[in-house]
Amino acid sequence: MENANVFTRLSFNFDPARFGASNYLPNTTINFLDHNPVNMKDWQKTALANGSVIKSEYYRDPTINVVTSLLSNANTYLIGLNTITSFDGGATGQQLVNVASQLVNNTIVMFKKHTSNISGLTTATPVFGASATSEFPDYDTATGIGQELLLILNTTDQLANAVPLLGNFTSLFINDDISANTLNIVSDIITVQNSLYLDANSNVCCNLSTGALTTLVSRAESANNLLSSRRTHDVNFYRNSLSIISDYRKIDRLGRVGNTQNYLITNYIGTDNYIEKLQANT
Repeated sequence: MENANVFTRLSFNFDPARFGASNYLPNTTINFLDHNPVNMKDWQKTALANGSVIKSEYYRDPTINVVTSLLSNANTYLIGLNTITSFDGGATGQQLVNVASQLVNNTIVMFKKHTSNISGLTTATPVFGASATSEFPDYDTATGIGQELLLILNTTDQLANAVPLLGNFTSLFINDDISANTLNIVSDIITVQNSLYLDANSNVCCNLSTGALTTLVSRAESANNLLSSRRTHDVNFYRNSLSIISDYRKIDRLGRVGNTQNYLITNYIGTDNYIEKLQANT
């Protein structure tokens, strides 16, 4: 049997002769199978035979290196800030610590999870709330929805580009921006290190002014905003796409009306507005 190595994954251990005549397919079915094979290339057959298809053998996250560098430096930054007992610039120093902590412990973590999903490495899981399910994009769902949305927008808006699909993936196209923010953090680590001194009790203090600390806060917030805004955009774009497609399917059904439906709508259940639109047929 061709490709029997795939069949062996089923661990079949019964004598098929005991199925009797029911094991034999009719000629019409065999003919159908011969003329309608599943479209699989040789490498796909081999992968199916080997089993345990691992996504990382086929997909990669193009942001992983720059994000890892950002995380490493941001973590170094945060560790250094957490050693400081007192800031000459007052409460702005603690604000800087908070923003750096947000970047390390939340923003980058969420961004990495998102890019892993839309890169095809992982599958997004919905979050079940009290009354609704929040959907998050991954490679399979976002490309499928994007292709469907392109067909709709080409008809409604004469749109002829890939934005309906790529709009779910903007986070994969900002490596330069991430690297620029990493360079800012590397520079700011040095700035903070050069500002440190010990007080009379050997506590680590920072002599940066409120204005200087405000600048550092702004630069750390820039990294937070970059990652969170791109991730949020992709998620919202995906959810907006789902909403448009859901409405399209509703409106499509409203326009496809047979004779019996038309009678029912015209004489019983249709509003004047709906009946007018059906009769206009434009």
